[in-house]
Formats: sequence, C-alpha cells, structure tokens
Amino acid sequence: WGIYGVLTSEFISQLVRPVYQRFISTALAARLITVPAGVDPDSLDDALYLGPQMPWIDPVKEAKAWETLEANGHASGPEIIRRRGQNPMDVLEQESRWRRLADEKGVTLSLGQQAQPAEPAPETDNAQPRAQLRTA
Repeated sequence: WGIYGVLTSEFISQLVRPVYQRFISTALAARLITVPAGVDPDSLDDALYLGPQMPWIDPVKEAKAWETLEANGHASGPEIIRRRGQNPMDVLEQESRWRRLADEKGVTLSLGQQAQPAEPAPETDNAQPRAQLRTA
C-alpha cells in the first residue's frame, strides 16, 4: 500500500490536479461558472484528491478510530465517506430516504448505537473460561 500511495500521489500531481485546474480556468474564461461573492477565486480549483484506500483489516476497531477522529475534529464525516470510496451527498441522501421509509413502515433503526463486538473464541482448548458481563 505504500507503493500505491506514492503512485497515487504522482498520478494526482502530474495528471489529475493539472487537468482539474485547466478545467476550472477554462470554465471561468468561458463564463460558464461565476465566482460567488465572498469566495476567493484562487480557491476554486482547490480539491481533495483521494486514491484507493487500504481495505479494513479490523472493521470494528477502524470504525471506532474514524468515529474518534471525527468526534475530536481531526476528520470530517465527508472525508471519512470519501475515503471509503463513496460520495458524501449520495450517502446522506440514501440514509435520509432509508430512515424516512423505515419510519413510514414503523421500523425503528438505531442511530449512534455502539456495536458490541462478539467475544473472541478461546485460542486453545486449555483456555480458562471468561466471565460474561450482561448489560441491560
């Protein structure tokens, strides 16, 4: 994945970013887009370029890590969604539709519930049994 990161960075800097910057400057020159008041024209071609991300190895731990980063302001929800290869606006619209449909059908969906990982199986037959905690 380290090599993919280097190749992704090179591809973005040598092809993707220059093409996008030319696209924006051409659209501005042709007056196909206008700069809204209060927007710095030099920021119009600012974009977040993300390459493929390494697949999750431990989804529970990695989801918790992203949740912590977002809660502490170190990553945004849209960035997390993009890093998972999806469009944040599409995810938001799909989730909104899904929750609205579930509500119409009388189905309760959990929101913000912490997923509880299953207790791992003992590694050997000689392992001591673990105490089970039950929560209400």
